[in-house]
Amino acid sequence: MEINYRRFYRRVKHHYPFIERAMNKPGQLRTLADIPDLYLQFKQLTAATDNDIHHNVNNARLIFIAVITQMEDPLFFTDNALVRRGLRKKLSEVLSCEQTIISHSLRTVKDYLSVYPNFRDKVDYFYGKMTEE
Repeated sequence: MEINYRRFYRRVKHHYPFIERAMNKPGQLRTLADIPDLYLQFKQLTAATDNDIHHNVNNARLIFIAVITQMEDPLFFTDNALVRRGLRKKLSEVLSCEQTIISHSLRTVKDYLSVYPNFRDKVDYFYGKMTEE
């Protein structure tokens, strides 16, 4: 018999709320409709143009995708979970690219975060700047 994960999740949430909070951290992103405004904020912080981000100059597109994904799901880059429904589509609309580019970028970001400390530092820096109130 297969495990009913919905029932399992509800039981864990009810009996062990501290585990549920640790495994399901809420992100800073309230709604996907905020992404265009965050894109403008990112461009101001980085002094990057649309063209720079579109052509990934200095990893600008990858850093933006990493920051937004981390704002939506802080644990996304630590496990093999799928990205939230609609996030990939919204990012592709904002960045004017195909959704497959977003998927490839997410895989690249996961690799870069584990291999390049400077890349992680940049993502953490811009994440901190964009989430501070």
